[in-house]
Amino acid sequence: MNGPAHYQRAEELLDDAASQPAANDDTCPAAALLIAEAQVHATLANTAVLASALRDDLPQSQIDDYVKAGVL
Repeated sequence: MNGPAHYQRAEELLDDAASQPAANDDTCPAAALLIAEAQVHATLANTAVLASALRDDLPQSQIDDYVKAGVL
């Protein structure tokens, strides 16, 4: 899974968390787990783009993926 795919998965998980019946209740374990998983994917997406940028070899196809995903 590349950076843009991680970003998109994080967005999907946050949408799923918001759709939980008790999502606005701090005691909703299903929403909490989805949010935690979304955070991991968002962190991996961020790490992927930063690591690639530091190597200065981010392929144009991945830049395009990030633009399509709304990251850049």
